[in-house]
Amino acid sequence: GGSYVSKVNLASPGAPSIVGSYPAASTPSAGTFNANGSELMVTNGNGTLTFINTATNSIISTIASGQPEFNNAIKMPNGLVYATDTSTSTVVVIDLSTRSVIKSFSTCDGGAYSLLNLQADPNNSGEFYVYCSSPQPSFEVRSLSTDAITRGFNVTYAGFGSDISPDGQNIIAPRFGDNFIDIYSTVDGTLIRSVELTDQAYSVKYSPD
Repeated sequence: GGSYVSKVNLASPGAPSIVGSYPAASTPSAGTFNANGSELMVTNGNGTLTFINTATNSIISTIASGQPEFNNAIKMPNGLVYATDTSTSTVVVIDLSTRSVIKSFSTCDGGAYSLLNLQADPNNSGEFYVYCSSPQPSFEVRSLSTDAITRGFNVTYAGFGSDISPDGQNIIAPRFGDNFIDIYSTVDGTLIRSVELTDQAYSVKYSPD
């Protein structure tokens, strides 16, 4: 029983093999490597951050973040990791080189479970998008240098994890409780198109081409 983080060799002959694992502090939710891959940071369900030596599969340290839980973690173009706690709609900023929390900031008006997703703009390294479900479905566009909101726009439906097109022009998101994915303009949130699926989707990703 319990939760583990495991290293898997996908290049091994036959079936992939587990080459190392360690017991997780609490339900692990996401992992992010440092610049040279020598360390892995794992966000845990109890709000802690665990740093792992990838050569020895051993825990270097586990630190508190000040948040009750984590859901996702994304490495931004500036090299910092932005970890999300949807229960408080808070983003925690982590410096992997020092294994420390730099700061945190509130999103989506601070509403509990309002933060749906966070991602960098692939066409603008100075901005990132925060997807909010309330007080109404919307996107906050924030500066990566200050984390401040530079602009925002409402969208028609709330959804799950979103994705931005490679050219930065559109956002796609599965719709809550329905078999549709919706495509919005990143300029003003205009609903460009809705595509009906045979079943409900929970995640979407643009192909690089």
